[in-house]
Amino acid sequence: MTEAQHMARLCGPDVAVAMAQAGAGDQLLWPVEAAAIARAVAPRKAEFAAGRSAARSAMSQFGLAPAAIAMQPDRSPDWPQGLAGSITHDQGLCLAAVAQTKSCRAVGIDIEPLAEFDSETAQTVAPELPTDAAPHDAAIVFSIKEAVYKAQYPLSQEVLNFDALEVVLDKKHAKFAARFCQSAGPISAGTLWHGRYECVAGRVFSAMIVPA
Repeated sequence: MTEAQHMARLCGPDVAVAMAQAGAGDQLLWPVEAAAIARAVAPRKAEFAAGRSAARSAMSQFGLAPAAIAMQPDRSPDWPQGLAGSITHDQGLCLAAVAQTKSCRAVGIDIEPLAEFDSETAQTVAPELPTDAAPHDAAIVFSIKEAVYKAQYPLSQEVLNFDALEVVLDKKHAKFAARFCQSAGPISAGTLWHGRYECVAGRVFSAMIVPA
């Protein structure tokens, strides 16, 4: 099973997922995209191009024609009208998840190395974990928070710190609950969002899909 297939399984049937490798193949940018990334270093340009390429591949699964995915002033993707999406990168691998807004209000995906965090970093990103948490739990919580933050941002337009969310892992079913510890735009404090994650081949995959 490919990385895209793993993520697609987490996202569900309403979301199209595709992947691309930075620097591989003919990944041409549209003019508005090239202008947005013109001053970036070469590796960042390659990663950006791969992410846009993956996004267009995901869009094609809905029968949609290719379109530019510009960068908004806050540097988040400016998805074509009627679409919600998310792009994530890890060591040159780029995944994009796209959904139609008639079925999904927002999408957030993330991939991270399944690393063991030092105690200080773990306390910063996942203060809700118990002291006897498994070595990789902080990395899992970090990835989940990244996915949730990406999903909430188009709705709230707010940048949240790690302590703005409290994550509870359901390891038996590879699911999570994320509780907002503070309000974020229309999202009230105490709101619970539920998503899925998976640990595969040294990576953690996380997906947060907000239904319409």
